[in-house]
Amino acid sequence: MSRKVVCFSWYALIPSAVLLFHHIC
Repeated sequence: MSRKVVCFSWYALIPSAVLLFHHIC
């Protein structure tokens, strides 16, 4: 169950980081 949460958090974290980079650049 924790592994599922980690995978979900990664899937939610990566796009947000990409959006952040787009806003910074």
